Amino acid sequence: MRKKKLEEYFKLMDSDNDGLISAQNIYLEELPTEALELLQPVILQLEKLDIYLNIETWTAKCLDIIEKMSIFDKNRLFQKQPKQQKTLPDTSSTFKPQLNQKSEQIAKQRQTFKGPAALYQKAMKENIVKEQKIKKIKEQQEQKEAKNCTFQPKIKFFNRSTTSTEFY
Repeated sequence: MRKKKLEEYFKLMDSDNDGLISAQNIYLEELPTEALELLQPVILQLEKLDIYLNIETWTAKCLDIIEKMSIFDKNRLFQKQPKQQKTLPDTSSTFKPQLNQKSEQIAKQRQTFKGPAALYQKAMKENIVKEQKIKKIKEQQEQKEAKNCTFQPKIKFFNRSTTSTEFY
């Protein structure tokens, strides 16, 4: 059952149906949010190593990750996704909210990310920016510490023309 579910996830991510996925050729839009979150280590490894995975390799790597998961996470990953029923708007109400043009522009600017894959990509970009800031702060701290250092070793240079007989 697990293997079938993982194969199903693989087919959702294989955008061109060639039987291979890679960091450059992966479609994460249809992948459920729970699966994206829990299988993140495999996807990150795929991105980091820049490799292609076929369906067998994908399932093997995922099963390795799944073995280390808690029972709760395993259940979340393999539960059947309920089909969302579309609710019809209530026709009894007469109130219809409207946005002014400025609000619509702001909403468009903030809604550049849609779906779980885009949310994942946004989180990854934010994580990279955060790591760069931390690295920059550490470098600045190291430079401050280096400025406060006053120790300078006294190095004596010996004349290389001396012979070994002079030491006896």
